[in-house]
Amino acid sequence: MTQRPDLDGCKLQKAGEPDVWLIFHGHRHRITSPSAFCSLFSTADDLMTVDCTDTIKVGPDVQEGSFLARPDGSLDIYLVLRIFPDYLIRHHIPNWETFCDFGFDEAKLRIVPAVMLTTLPGGGDITSPRGRVAMDSALPV
Repeated sequence: MTQRPDLDGCKLQKAGEPDVWLIFHGHRHRITSPSAFCSLFSTADDLMTVDCTDTIKVGPDVQEGSFLARPDGSLDIYLVLRIFPDYLIRHHIPNWETFCDFGFDEAKLRIVPAVMLTTLPGGGDITSPRGRVAMDSALPV
């Protein structure tokens, strides 16, 4: 199996199968239920049907209880994934390009106390290919 960072931000479904996969960090993450999907996205219009997802490395599932968060008093945005019933992990979304490329729904953002997010383990930034270009072009030369 391989990593596919070129697909970061894509939502994939293998033809003829019910599972939907969100790609980030080059891995496919199974979205476990319609309610988990609806907690992050407003539409499945950008869902891509593909012949094979089996060649992409697998990461932790996106389970019910996952959500988009903004710390109170901040413009930062995080994807908070529920990995196990009592285990959450936060992923920073560093720019608006990435947020849009993933198809996240701004109306689903929860304003949370900043201290809540700082207590969660960090899973690193998630970026889309376009988001990475935006970050690179913002760096001083």
